Amino acid sequence: MPNPVRSGLPNPMSYTVSATSHRVTDNVTQLSWQRNVDAGAFEWAEAQAYCACLQIDGIGGWRLPSRIELASLADWTALHPAIDSVAFPDTPSEAFWSASVLQNGDPDLAWHVDFDSGHTSYTDKTYTHRVRCVSGGALSSAANTPPARYQIANGRVKDTATGLTWEQTPAADPFTWADAATQCVTQGARVPSIGELQTLVDETTNPAVDARAFPMTPSEYFWSSSVVVDDQTRAWDTFFANGSTYSFAMSLLKYVRCVQ
Repeated sequence: MPNPVRSGLPNPMSYTVSATSHRVTDNVTQLSWQRNVDAGAFEWAEAQAYCACLQIDGIGGWRLPSRIELASLADWTALHPAIDSVAFPDTPSEAFWSASVLQNGDPDLAWHVDFDSGHTSYTDKTYTHRVRCVSGGALSSAANTPPARYQIANGRVKDTATGLTWEQTPAADPFTWADAATQCVTQGARVPSIGELQTLVDETTNPAVDARAFPMTPSEYFWSSSVVVDDQTRAWDTFFANGSTYSFAMSLLKYVRCVQ
């Protein structure tokens, strides 16, 4: 999962713009993205059809990105828009559709990423949002986890798709944001970024995580290390009842799953 360059975390975001300036390759995920988005907004079904019919530089095979693919572009160290504005100029600070449906809930709802701040949520498929199409091999999602993705040993879970190693069972009690960081440091680990935390989300179940690899996970909010840019007293969380993201005051008590 790419992390913003300014975060100083592993896998810093890196992009290559095509010679025509119409496509962008993500050097971390190897996905190819539409660089300049259509001026219009689409309902969810229209967004899928738009990508399926899209031709860029004579190249087809475009599709609507999954939730985790679209979230991989969100730069939570930037605002208005929360994306690399050099690689993706003139990106509107609006919600963009993903192809992922809210399977753990109302099937008439689909996931979107709001590139005003980078948060992930869901809305009715009849709403209109913006579209950025993608091509290439799909990023691994916890919703279609192969049996060998997670390697479990000594209370740790190695995710072979991301290279991250996670605490298998989180502490039973919630922490403030600062205490969550201390809790992870005592384990030789750290609090994950909001992007890294979202790689664990399985949208098909509640709690929204692979129960085989991460049993006893509460359907609660989990801290990330990612601070809200325009309010340094708040940090981003992932809600593991469904996988949506929110920001909360750092003084509140939330759960934490440490990562290495």
